[in-house]
Amino acid sequence: ITQNFFFMNRDASFSLDLFHTRFESQLVADFEDKDFLVFSNLNGLSYSTAVQAEVNLIPLKRFELKSSVKYYDVRVTYSGELKRKPMVPLFRALINMSYKSKA
Repeated sequence: ITQNFFFMNRDASFSLDLFHTRFESQLVADFEDKDFLVFSNLNGLSYSTAVQAEVNLIPLKRFELKSSVKYYDVRVTYSGELKRKPMVPLFRALINMSYKSKA
């Protein structure tokens, strides 16, 4: 979903994205035992859900501001139990500022 609008009489936009993926075949790295790292084929459910919101603004002439935040819910079955996948952050954020010179 994208909505264009005006901010301080300049073009701006807001977008919202939603993704959901179900995995049928996946190589799973099991970190449950601190002494061993076990790789195996997925035996159970695994899915990823991501929601991202993004805002693009031009608050000043030739100055552009982009910011976004993303939420990840990634789950994998370990030893018969559906758990959050390790080393995948719940939230990610980005801020990008750019300035275009006259030349």
